[in-house]
Amino acid sequence: MKMAKKLLIISSIIFALSLPPTIILFKIPFGFIFKLSFYLTIVSFAITLVLLNIKLIKSHRILVKIIGYIFSIFTFVITIVILVFIINYKFLLNFGSSPNPSKLEWKEDLNFLVKQMEITHPNLYSLVDEEYFKNEVRLFEQNIDKYDDNKIKTEFARILALPNDAHSYPNVQSLTLGWHIYPLNIYYFDDGIYITDTGRGLRHLIGSKVLKINGKDVYEIYNKLKTNISAENEFHTKNRVGIILISEWLQAEKIVDSDKVAQFTLENSSGEEYTFESNPVHYIPNLYWSAMRKVDNDFSPAISNDRKSNYWFEYRENNKTLYLQYNRCIPMNNVPMNLFIKTLEDAVSKFDFDRFVVDVRNNDGGNAIEVIPLVEFISSNEKINQPGKLFVIIGRKTFSAAVIFSSMLQQQTEAVFVGEPTAQGPNFYSSPRKINLPNSKIQIVISTRLTQSSILEDKRKLIAPDIYIGYTHNDFLLGKDPAMDSILNYSIHQSSSVNLSDNAFNKICGKYSISSYLKINIQKVNNELICTIDDHIDNYFKINTSIYSESNYKFASRFPFLNFTFNSLNDSIQYVDINWHGTTKRAIKVDNDYKLPIEHLTTGNIEKGITAILNNQDKIKNNTNNLEGIVNILGYRYLRQAKFSDAIQIFTLNVNLFPKSSNVYDSRAEAYMLNGETELAIENYQKSLQINPENTNAINMLEKLNKI
Repeated sequence: MKMAKKLLIISSIIFALSLPPTIILFKIPFGFIFKLSFYLTIVSFAITLVLLNIKLIKSHRILVKIIGYIFSIFTFVITIVILVFIINYKFLLNFGSSPNPSKLEWKEDLNFLVKQMEITHPNLYSLVDEEYFKNEVRLFEQNIDKYDDNKIKTEFARILALPNDAHSYPNVQSLTLGWHIYPLNIYYFDDGIYITDTGRGLRHLIGSKVLKINGKDVYEIYNKLKTNISAENEFHTKNRVGIILISEWLQAEKIVDSDKVAQFTLENSSGEEYTFESNPVHYIPNLYWSAMRKVDNDFSPAISNDRKSNYWFEYRENNKTLYLQYNRCIPMNNVPMNLFIKTLEDAVSKFDFDRFVVDVRNNDGGNAIEVIPLVEFISSNEKINQPGKLFVIIGRKTFSAAVIFSSMLQQQTEAVFVGEPTAQGPNFYSSPRKINLPNSKIQIVISTRLTQSSILEDKRKLIAPDIYIGYTHNDFLLGKDPAMDSILNYSIHQSSSVNLSDNAFNKICGKYSISSYLKINIQKVNNELICTIDDHIDNYFKINTSIYSESNYKFASRFPFLNFTFNSLNDSIQYVDINWHGTTKRAIKVDNDYKLPIEHLTTGNIEKGITAILNNQDKIKNNTNNLEGIVNILGYRYLRQAKFSDAIQIFTLNVNLFPKSSNVYDSRAEAYMLNGETELAIENYQKSLQINPENTNAINMLEKLNKI
């Protein structure tokens, strides 16, 4: 009894002593010191629980004994789970033996992946040539028999990356991949790839330039491995340069041997070359350390970690700048966006600032709906939204919802964009769905919808800054911010224009129809022509700009990428050709009370809108890209508002327009289900499944509904 008591005291002391350093060391959750501290904490905690349970069970009091037995069961389960997780965490993830697919099973997974990409992605073959894609799949399948598992997993990543859809990729946050990575943070500066942070014990490497890995030129490795990255432009690929450190990818290309030890050739600040060797660590703790772990808001953009605050601002009195940093499009619990905007509004009223800077370099997205109030505040505030006063800093990490935010500011404000191009263009596929491969259990994510913040014909893969500003390693070392320096030295350039007569003004003013969902409104305001373009689908795309005459019938806007050519200013105007980033669209002049068919749907006049679309469906289908997707978006808008009957009407319109589409029945089934019409929901899910037997969502929902 005395021995048990002593052991309890000892284990409790060890737990108490090892827990604080484990918490402190958790910032870098790998390496010998962390593992020692972590395992001491876990083992001492388990032993303490066991001994405490024994003491409770031996008590003479019945209630205490019962508590002891209950805690014993709990302790036993927790201990087994911890031991199994330490020995082989994949056993727990798969509720049994870790997957070890045969070559045949890998081929089955590949075929399953391709089918899911074709089924789930809204328009896969608009991004990659179908023949090329299927040929690459076929070559991979033929080579599976001679590939090892590392090469096979790497090839799965490459197949997923072929469409260059940045929202479709192997889920690296899933433990099933089991990848490892060398514990270095690297950044692709304008003058090379440098180490910006390291794991414990390697701090002397910070600031060194990476030259080679196991004797192979680092740029050759980057160019080889970047084909495995789902990225939409080179800047986004550079943002993910850390992939060259994934051990399994290096092993797959025979750069690193199976013992996983890699030799890095580096160059120090004196230009001297030296080498060091490193073992990789598991990808997940490294991902936490290098990306998910929050760092101070003022860290350099070369440090890719999430920032502590999703949004914050300050007034910099020394240069009369109101600086807003927007790091995540996700509301903060302690400062909701509406309260933040109110505080920001007070600051705008209080301070006499020369420039308002919005910094989204560190913003990799969130929920696009959340950006709308902030855009509306910035665009509507006359003190902020002025030429030469509003600036937006963008960069290679500006992604997803942050691109939507940037695009909206570009379209609706006088902002000057500074920095590097964004990671995506204004129109991209998103809302990824998680899918598990049947044999390997690898989790992948595939985009399910088109997110649009520009006209559908806009094929840009990035938003380019008005002023490109690079970033060198020397800037990083000196703590310089060349983007901000450029803003502080910016001077506005005035554009020349041709004066128009009142008669010409009046001829131009009015409404113009571009398509079933896109309309232009030109009005004369304070002796200026103000042009508004609205898509009537969602709140992400809306242009508001002044336009001025460059010649008798050619007009420019404050955007270098948007100009107008009217058919004539001498006679009555019949149309205007709009040039948007090199794409020309013709808009026909219509009566001022004219409403677009889609506009009727968005403003609640659903029956009138449906009739207008069905009566002109051939013409509307031919002139409207992605009409099925547009109608689906509108249906889900009403569904989110719990207006189920309206949603059902719109989804039924889509069924009538596209009766051979599996997705239109799937969407209508969801609306019927939420409206409590179970039989109709089942009928529509069955129809969806009949058209597409691989629709896993329909299969799952039918199983759920049949149990009701």
